[in-house]
Amino acid sequence: MILPYKLMENTKYIIFNILIISLLSTSCNRYIKPKRENYFPSRKDYVDINPYKSPQGRNAQHPNLAVGVALSGGGSRAYGFSAGVLLGLEALDNGMGSNYLREVDYISAVSGGGFAAGCMLATQHAHLQKYPHKKFLFANYEAYMKECLMKNYAKPVVFGRGNPKTLFGKLDNGDQLERRVDDFICGRKLRKGMGLPLESIRLGDIFIKKEDSLREVIFPHFVANASLTSNARLFTFAPQTLADYQVSGYVHRMKKYHYAEMMDPYEMPLSVGIKSSGTFPGAVMNSTLASKYKGTRYIHLYDGGLADNVGWRAAIDMLKEDSIATKKILLVVDVDMNAYPETFSKRENGGFFLTSLWRTPFSGLDSRRMMRNKEIEEKCAVFGITPIYLDFTALIANSQASPPEKINVRQERKRIIEMINKDQTLNEADLQILYELAVGIPTKYSLGSKELEFLLTIGKEVVKQKADILSSYL
Repeated sequence: MILPYKLMENTKYIIFNILIISLLSTSCNRYIKPKRENYFPSRKDYVDINPYKSPQGRNAQHPNLAVGVALSGGGSRAYGFSAGVLLGLEALDNGMGSNYLREVDYISAVSGGGFAAGCMLATQHAHLQKYPHKKFLFANYEAYMKECLMKNYAKPVVFGRGNPKTLFGKLDNGDQLERRVDDFICGRKLRKGMGLPLESIRLGDIFIKKEDSLREVIFPHFVANASLTSNARLFTFAPQTLADYQVSGYVHRMKKYHYAEMMDPYEMPLSVGIKSSGTFPGAVMNSTLASKYKGTRYIHLYDGGLADNVGWRAAIDMLKEDSIATKKILLVVDVDMNAYPETFSKRENGGFFLTSLWRTPFSGLDSRRMMRNKEIEEKCAVFGITPIYLDFTALIANSQASPPEKINVRQERKRIIEMINKDQTLNEADLQILYELAVGIPTKYSLGSKELEFLLTIGKEVVKQKADILSSYL
């Protein structure tokens, strides 16, 4: 045991000396490169909805009520649970011959949450093209939605690394993921099966210019959130944001679209934003947009979770600018259980310093996440917005029961789903078990049928738990 310890100590001194030499060498530079040319105003992460027509003008909803939904990241766990919440809202009557999903005016999503929202918008988009006078229900497309969410979105990332365009061109493995997002999440395959035009959904289909007198608002305002790799600043996929950054190009369906001048931001494909929002660092290479800001430059984007893994900031930005509604609520749909890391350790001495070094880059994110609900509540209070949490903790908010020491995952999942499907009341112990099962689902880019069914069921159940509160605002 003595030898490994000495090796460990020697490694520490070698790394320490390298760091010292690096610091000393950089301090001797005679010249510095000015950074002023890269300066960009810090308020550019603000979502400005003023250039667009209000979603409050849609039929069968209460215009005096503004509802924002923030859908968190969390891979497949997020898009399964978020889809269940959207279906649960649709099952709740709004008293105007429609449902609570119709009341949603603004959606801000990150990563997996954007997959669920994108799928809902894509089915509505295809439905209204095919049946313009027939009422849309997301539940009628549940089979297609399940097919989309059970696709393996890790596969194009892995195999994308071997694509010749990736190996020898200037595309990356994430661009292969974008094509699959466009195919399934954004509905290209659905439109093809329905005999509709294959043209991708654009931001201009969601955000309608105020001066456009010929088009009506059909969809809620939807924003996918990404983060700048340079400084982890929030980057929101809305036309005004793209205009601010003078975006002039992107990659869509494995093809580059670069323009001599700033592009029309309303032409940006929705799939580019959803993919950029889910570009998880280390697994998927960053997304790249071209820009004409002071010449030709590039914007590199990662997962929106680096800036705000719930999407609440952009949701509040949109809600507070709604000048029609007198009541405003924010539905926070959160599956990011990494906000609650372990507190205690059984080790008496300090941890090995490389372990601490590994944790350091994540410490700021963990700290912000621990304070997230307090931040949301404080910000909402400033603008007269009421936050309502539709997350896993809603299952155990009023429970005093303790979960069993061990839970048989398959057995308990089956038992509780059967109870919910039979409309049986879950007692406090059942809700505790349901909570633990939900938290135990890993974050990844693929879902099996049983996992998806379980997450959808949980999402619907959480809405049921909050149904009275939600209905009180109608």
